[in-house]
Amino acid sequence: TRLTVLPSTSSPLLSLLPLHSLETTTTSVIPTTSTTKLSTSSTSTKASTTTRTTTNITNCCTALTQLLAATEYYPDGLMTFTYNNNACKTAVSVSCSQTDPAFELYAAIVANGDNFLGYQPNSIIYPGKCSGGIWHMGIPPIAIETLACRLTNP
Repeated sequence: TRLTVLPSTSSPLLSLLPLHSLETTTTSVIPTTSTTKLSTSSTSTKASTTTRTTTNITNCCTALTQLLAATEYYPDGLMTFTYNNNACKTAVSVSCSQTDPAFELYAAIVANGDNFLGYQPNSIIYPGKCSGGIWHMGIPPIAIETLACRLTNP
């Protein structure tokens, strides 16, 4: 749950207040009025508005699936997913392997259609991390939309 308090720009003193953050999406505006009386000759009134925004942030991701994308040159391999926690998935090990080691093929994990995350003879395991409900893999990390396990000759 994240709570961010944004001071109003209509009051110079409020803009000096620090922003405080906690972690949940609701937006509300809370008007406040303050009156200050100075001696007998001066009275000033200032109105300010404080906006509080809360955002639901989850660090759990949904289960990944293999995109079957076999072509004439790249048959599909066997892809498996191992998660750190099935209730709230935040880390994954993705495995791609050939169905028969006698073929002596390379296995490659391909993200989003054309990003080869890695390849090795016979099989490969590659890690992923969930951030804000989206899986990320690679260096630098890319948001994962699809994952495929492709096999090829060395």
